[in-house]
Amino acid sequence: MTGQHPPPGPEHQASIVQPRLAQAMNHHLAGRLQEAELLYRQILKEDPNHADALHMFGVLAHQQGAFAVAVECLSRAVALRPGLIEAHYNLGNALKTLGQKSQALECYRQVVRLGSHLPEALLFVGNGFKELGSLEEAITCYRRAIALNSGFTAAWGALGAALKEQKSWVEARDATLMALRLQPDDADLLFTLGLIAIETRNLDEAQTHLRRGLSIRPDAPEALCNLGLVLLEHNRVDEAIHTLERALELKPDYPEALSNLGTAFQEQGRYEEAIDLYTRALTLKPDLPEIRSNMGHALQELGRLEEAVEQLQLALAQRPNDPGGLNNLGNVYKQQGRYDAAIEAYQKALQQVPDHPEVHANMGALYLEQGQWDQALDWFNRVLAIRPDHPEGHLGLGLYHLTQGALEPGWQHYEWRWRTRGFIHHGHRQPPWQGEPLPGKTLLLHCEQGYGDSIQFIRYVPLVKKATGAKVVVFAPPPLFRLFATVAGIDHLSTHLDQLPACDAGVALLSLPYLLGTTLATIPASIPYMGADPSLIPFYRDHLRSMPGFKIGIAWRGNPKHKNDYQRSMNPSFLRPLCSVAGCCLVNLQKDPTPAEQAVFAGCDHFIDLSGMLHDFADTAAVVANLDLVIAVDTAIIHLAGAMGKKAWLLLPRVGDWRWLRQREDSPWYPGLRLIRQLTPGQWQHCIDVVVRELPHLIANPLPRMESSDDPKAHPNL
Repeated sequence: MTGQHPPPGPEHQASIVQPRLAQAMNHHLAGRLQEAELLYRQILKEDPNHADALHMFGVLAHQQGAFAVAVECLSRAVALRPGLIEAHYNLGNALKTLGQKSQALECYRQVVRLGSHLPEALLFVGNGFKELGSLEEAITCYRRAIALNSGFTAAWGALGAALKEQKSWVEARDATLMALRLQPDDADLLFTLGLIAIETRNLDEAQTHLRRGLSIRPDAPEALCNLGLVLLEHNRVDEAIHTLERALELKPDYPEALSNLGTAFQEQGRYEEAIDLYTRALTLKPDLPEIRSNMGHALQELGRLEEAVEQLQLALAQRPNDPGGLNNLGNVYKQQGRYDAAIEAYQKALQQVPDHPEVHANMGALYLEQGQWDQALDWFNRVLAIRPDHPEGHLGLGLYHLTQGALEPGWQHYEWRWRTRGFIHHGHRQPPWQGEPLPGKTLLLHCEQGYGDSIQFIRYVPLVKKATGAKVVVFAPPPLFRLFATVAGIDHLSTHLDQLPACDAGVALLSLPYLLGTTLATIPASIPYMGADPSLIPFYRDHLRSMPGFKIGIAWRGNPKHKNDYQRSMNPSFLRPLCSVAGCCLVNLQKDPTPAEQAVFAGCDHFIDLSGMLHDFADTAAVVANLDLVIAVDTAIIHLAGAMGKKAWLLLPRVGDWRWLRQREDSPWYPGLRLIRQLTPGQWQHCIDVVVRELPHLIANPLPRMESSDDPKAHPNL
């Protein structure tokens, strides 16, 4: 008989298991998970309490998504070998995946107790603490790791990232810089420094770090997105768009990049495209309030104010104390004329950030809009005390001084308009003219802002020609081309960039008063300085001949995209009572009237609508040349009538645009112009009552009509 053999002892068993465990771990590390699993199971079948096999099988189960199995195996492993540091760490990871935060944290704390002398263990468990939101414990782990190994680059980098998340910006920057000294070509560290610099508003430093990081790793979409944001802050919009589009090529479903690109399009006035991008971003990340806030701003620019309020309120529901969102909401309320609501929103923003310069500037603009001059001045001065180079603060101060008639400081501050956000740059690349003589050279004058602005300031052409001795070239939008052909002193007039001659310098029309030192006493008011095309005047005279009486041109609204259009435009029904004034004939000069607007004058026997014949301002000028009076709100029509020397009555809101000054009934810009202001904000009835009351006297005692010459020689540029 064969004798019985005793079971193998522990030493013999270990000699059999250890090679298989090593083989299983090799398969595991090589990614051959099925082979590893098979061996782990064989070992545990033979020895269910093998702590190392339980540990590694638990790790494998976690990798394969069997989280409950992972927790069971890892829990048994640490129970069998309480000093197995890695098992405590991996158990914490498994519990974290199952959402058992408190148990996971306790596992990580056990790692700290067991591995307080191991820098790598402290780094790993610090990362675990950070993922669970326990930043203080994470930072403590990183600091302990660094204390054990001051050259531990990864620990310095992790400490910097955690401090950044804690918004301890100075410490975060110092820690990340230390990591970068140890590892100078680490792109992630450079990207972290870029983010810290963005948060601390060191935008030049941010750009340096981000560009250096991208030179190492050019295809990093997050860094490209952040660089795009920095370029936007520097008003380098075209470059920002290129950078953000590159980020989206690499990561098409990147909500922050979509939002930033929307902001860039918004800066270029491409509001519909911006809204499309914001909508895409919100589809991907509906809980990001910044996107809704930006969309609200774009909707505001399109005049869709109720939709803007809705989006901004949704953003604030997610982040009630967001100063940017509160500021944007205040801006929309201001544009709606809801001043009390706007002030409340601004004040809430200032409670969060007392030195927020944009909010201070908007408060100043609000009080300026209401004619509360002292308060406006105070707020604009506060802006510049906070940030002396704040463009909106300077522009607001410029508008304040211009409204008061203090033109010299007004023009100086008004030049800051070029740096304000959202101001559309002209794009001309000639060196800027600074007021110096240019004998024998060529100077480009180009339009900016609205048609009315261009008509008002084209008067400076003869003065510029005299001051410079230069050939004067004017670049104008097509609707002004034929009209500007009647302005003396223009050597070359164009509406196409490719038809411009080479120019030695360039300047915008609205910068000319500043460069030429215009004061109230020296406003060039040699009227008329433009006229109608002589060949068009008889044509429109024939059209008006059938309408007897005192001929009055009317217009009731301006550009609906103008931010203050809600204040300066009126419903045409206010002008309907003019139909009842005996002896007058109304001539519609309003471009593109809607059917509802045309219906207002239905049944008015002495009303003629020529708007369909007005293709450009030359046509309008030819009609105006045949009129006795123009009555209109603050639009380009008023500037045209004033520049032609025609009698005109301007209907103004209680606080008008800066160029109409304060409380005056006349204008130094247009001597033939009369200003009729609202007594109460938003109430046009007083203005209409004045017109209806005084119009009969003017009709009964008309001034001689100043007929425009039909002689082409009177218009040298035709």
